[in-house]
Amino acid sequence: MAAAVPLGTTWEDLEDAAKKTVWDGYHRYLMAREHTRRFLDTNNLIVDLDVGKASALEEFKRVHRALDVLKELQEQIRRRLENIRRADRLAAADTSDPDVDSVVVIGDGDSSAVGPVVIGTRPTPTPMAPPP
Repeated sequence: MAAAVPLGTTWEDLEDAAKKTVWDGYHRYLMAREHTRRFLDTNNLIVDLDVGKASALEEFKRVHRALDVLKELQEQIRRRLENIRRADRLAAADTSDPDVDSVVVIGDGDSSAVGPVVIGTRPTPTPMAPPP
């Protein structure tokens, strides 16, 4: 470890070993002095980006766009299969909705009604009579 040099010492007053020590560490001192700043006395490093030929986020954006393309290709396949399925249902004269969660069949022995259950439109059920 280097010894402390008294304040007011000039370059000419230093011995050769001390001059070599100062010279060896001078570039590190300049780098710290010119390219770091103290922030609110916490000595946190503030990074400044040098302007380059490409954006700093360009690689991230390129990969993200590739993932978006792959996702859209999968969605296109899903939509194509859904259209084929719907066309097959129409060709078979099946006009029911396959996306309905449940279907309620109401009726007696002679006639019946079929309809999808839509949330919020169910009638309030009447309470059952107590058993005898």
